[in-house]
Formats: sequence, C-alpha cells, structure tokens
Amino acid sequence: MFPQIIKEISVLAFAIACIKLLFLIKEELLQNKNDNDNHPANKDKKTDEIFWTIACWTIISRLVIYMIAYFGMMFFKQKTGGFFATFPELWVKWDSPHFLNIASHWYQSTGEERLLIGFFPVYPLSIKILTLFTQNHLLSSILISNISLIIAAFYLYKLVRIDFDEDLAFRSVKYFLIYPFSFFLAATFTDSLFLALTIAAFYYLRKKKWLLCGILGGFASGTRNYGLIFLIPAFLEYLRESNIIISIKNKNVLQLIQNIKGGGFLLIIPLGLISLLYINKVVAGDWFKFMEYARTNWNCSVGFFGDTIKMLANNSSTWKPNESIALWIPQLVSVIFMLVLIFYSFNKIKTLYIAYMIGYFLLTTSPTWLLSASRYTMDLCPIYILLGLISRNKSLDFLLTFISIMLLSFYTLVFTYGAFLM
Repeated sequence: MFPQIIKEISVLAFAIACIKLLFLIKEELLQNKNDNDNHPANKDKKTDEIFWTIACWTIISRLVIYMIAYFGMMFFKQKTGGFFATFPELWVKWDSPHFLNIASHWYQSTGEERLLIGFFPVYPLSIKILTLFTQNHLLSSILISNISLIIAAFYLYKLVRIDFDEDLAFRSVKYFLIYPFSFFLAATFTDSLFLALTIAAFYYLRKKKWLLCGILGGFASGTRNYGLIFLIPAFLEYLRESNIIISIKNKNVLQLIQNIKGGGFLLIIPLGLISLLYINKVVAGDWFKFMEYARTNWNCSVGFFGDTIKMLANNSSTWKPNESIALWIPQLVSVIFMLVLIFYSFNKIKTLYIAYMIGYFLLTTSPTWLLSASRYTMDLCPIYILLGLISRNKSLDFLLTFISIMLLSFYTLVFTYGAFLM
C-alpha cells in the first residue's frame, strides 16, 4: 500500500510541477528581455582570492573524507597499512575499475569488457591523456576528480553570484562540498568532471557566451547522459535572450534572422552523446548496443518514473535493513528530496534551472532498475542554490550543516566499507 501511495503522490506532484513550468516559460518567452535584471551588486573580493579560498575549502574537505575512510578501515576492518597502500582498496569500487579499464584498453568488442560500451568516453579519455604525464591511471583519475571539483565549486560560486549575494553563494558552495554523498566527488567517478562542465556551461549560458556554453555542454553530454538535459535550459535561455518568440509574433523576419545567429552553437551540446553512439557503432556494430547490454545483463530499461519510485519504496521496506539503509532508503529519500525542491524552486530561482531540474528528475527516475539515485541527485547543481536559500536562517543553517556532515561521514564509511552504494 505504501509504495503505491508514494507512486501516486509523486506522479501527481510531477504533473503539477510540469504545468507550473509551462506557464512560467510562456510568461518569460512572451516578454521582452530586460537587460536590467535585478542582480545584486557584484562587489566581491578579488577573483583570485575567492578562487583560492574555495580551493582550500575543497582540498580540506576531501582530505577529511580520505581520513575518515582510512581510520574507519583501521577501526572497523582491523586492517593496518599506509594511507597510499590502502587507497585503492578504499576508493576503487563499483564503476571505478571500469573507467580505469577503458582508460587502459579503450572499448572492446569481446569478453566481459564488451559490456563497458555504455560508459561515456570523456572521463576515461581524460584519464588516458593525463596518464601520459603521471604514468599512473588511478593517480590521474583522482587528480581529475579533485581538480574538477575545485573548478565546479568555483563556478558554482560565480553562477550563484549572478542572482544572489556573496553570503548565499558561499553557503551554496558549502552545501555542495558537504552533501551526504559528496565522497563520490573524491573518487574515480565521473561526477566531479560532469559537475565542473555543467556548472561552467550554466555560467557561460547566463553570460550569453553561446559558443563556450555549447562546447562545455558537449563535453558534459560526453561525460554523462544527463549532459543532454542541458539542451533544455540552454535553448530556453537563448530564446529568452534573443527575443525570437517576440520576432515571430510580430512577423519581423529580419529581426528573426538576426536573433537566430549564435543559437547554432548550442547544437554542439548533443555531440558528446553522439560520440558514444559512434563508438558503439564502430566497436560493436550497433549504434545502440549499450541499451541491449543494459537490458540483457542488468535487466534495466527505460520505464515509467512512477513505477521506478514505487520500486524504490517497495525495496526500502522489504530488503534486509543493512541493504535498505545503504541503497534503497537513500535513493527514495533523494528522489522525494528532488521533487520537494522542484516545488520550492518556483519563484525562487530562474526558470531555466527549474526546467533543468524537471528534465533531470524525469531522466533519473526512468531506469526500471535504479541503483544510483543518491549519487545522481548530488549532480543536480541547482539544488545547492536552493539549499543556500533555505539556510538563510542561522539556526536552520547550523542544523542543515550538522545533518549533512553527519550523513556524509556515515555514508563515506558505508561506501568504503564495501556496502552496495553506487
């Protein structure tokens, strides 16, 4: 009964959110663009000072996470050994070996390695290139993840500052770094790189740098399938900024042609996904071979998001307690958390962010056998702007910070201990 109720409420809530979004889009696109948006005065410290402050925060937060994992292993597993000697055991888990394998041997058409054809190429290719200098694939992957995290945090600050004050921007960065599942950002996973590319793409989108936005979006879609969702806010913002709808409404052909210039750069965004399809065709002879492997080997295909949420609710209450706490409950909470924040976001943040969140939510909940909703939610960058808004009250800020740090510490230990959390 409980899973069915959760499903029905989620479907209804999502439908209402979509309707509200359509009204917002209609309202924005039929208005003339106002270049004098109400932005806070951008009187920040020097850019380099802000960058190094955020970089220090990021490095310290990752070192603390690494230490929690290391001492947790010594205490719970009764294992000894140096920090660097035990690092692979702690942090190379689940998808991590697959990325290292692709970086070492590229995509294969035979054996078990043929199943890796669904992993996007930008992250392993980055590892492969950096390894030319480091001579160590694992070291390269960790360097890429941590450097990308610094870049992501810095651009998040810059993105938030377009619309909000400095304090809120720093709070957003704080919640980004202490998010309960942000230990993934220190490991051999695509998340840090994807976030760096996506947040930077959003920043240059807001600054109307269409070419740079398109290039970054293209690399993002070559890192994760979620990169394709960036097309939605990109074209919404372009339509708003260029007044194309107004030109069509006024039947002004000359103005329409002038306004269309630049929008073509946004068509670069799908090229990352197309590169994966091309790899599938060259290596396996089928543009969509990865979908066949997902269906036949992991019983995973695209389904109705309501059924996926029902599955999460059912598994949360029927699996063993340790499995539910590590895997199913965090996923269910994350999905509900996304939906709640979507509703909270109306009239709080720009419409393009809301559109991105709704598209992202739909893609996250579309797999019939969802295993990584907790991590995927972490990669939804507008949630950190919303957390910065929610935490304007100092008492609530303290409470949210405390809860986030406790959950981050707990799930870092759960992950490095070897529980099924991916």
